[in-house]
Amino acid sequence: MRRITTITPTTAFKCSFVYLLAMCISLLTIPTAIGSGGDAEGAILVPNVLDFGKCAAGDTAAGTMWIINTSDAPITVIGAKGSCGCTTIVDFVSETLEPRQAKELHIRMKASSKHLDQQVTKKVTVTLADGPPVEAQLQIESIHPLYAKLLGYREARKAHATQRIAGYLAEESRIWFDKKEGPGALRKPSGDGPWAEWDREMKSTSTTHAYEVNGNELVTVVSETNDYFKLLDRKPTPYLLTYWFDDEERIEGMLVSSLPKEPKNKGRNDQFKKWADEHHPGVLDELQPDGRIIPSKENAIRWRELLIEWRQDVGLPEVNLGSAE
Repeated sequence: MRRITTITPTTAFKCSFVYLLAMCISLLTIPTAIGSGGDAEGAILVPNVLDFGKCAAGDTAAGTMWIINTSDAPITVIGAKGSCGCTTIVDFVSETLEPRQAKELHIRMKASSKHLDQQVTKKVTVTLADGPPVEAQLQIESIHPLYAKLLGYREARKAHATQRIAGYLAEESRIWFDKKEGPGALRKPSGDGPWAEWDREMKSTSTTHAYEVNGNELVTVVSETNDYFKLLDRKPTPYLLTYWFDDEERIEGMLVSSLPKEPKNKGRNDQFKKWADEHHPGVLDELQPDGRIIPSKENAIRWRELLIEWRQDVGLPEVNLGSAE
């Protein structure tokens, strides 16, 4: 199963954020670099490393660099090229830059299926008429197209963008829990449903640790945390999320299931239950009859209030809870 260290947005989202952040930092530092007058010669590329983020294999990501004249004399930029055929400098035109002037370079980089789930580093070289060439690095991580679809779907859900979510789901998309038996529950683009209300109120966040694709099936290993887990000092427990895609690469089914032989992690649940039975008799029977939580926004609020009261009463340290989206 392919290992991943972090979950990131789709290429368009990541490139725009990371790129703009890098540009802001880099541009703020330029005056320091060129402020010494004659000590600075030639030109620099900003950013020095352009990270295109994750991109579906076979797709192309776009980004921008600036070539900046850091000398005290005009320079002429006569050429720009990437170190391999996967990189394209779009609509390049030779140009003379006055001191402290900049030229924008539009760059495209294609993610290769030969390097799936690997970060590939290339370089771009800018040639000057008078002076040494200037180089910078380009980075991109190629991922399976179905995993790229999943990241786009998750980003749309995080933004509560109903129309975008609908574009990732088949018309009769279903979800199952534990076993794929029966018709399953209809997966609505609006995200309506008891667990959706619980997750939003408890500020749930998830991390994907690995994924594997077999035909139209995508299996991911995921761990999740939320206010409920944090207040019980309960560590995130890995579980499986399996997705099935139709011929148009839309999600038509989803299964939430436990990892085999994964020990249950209850944190301080037994301590809390004992306290609740003494201080609020019967409340847990209302909130989790038969040992199963009834998910709703109202119950999530009640759970949080009880857990905070318990921690304060027994002298446990305050917990840094998640922030609302």
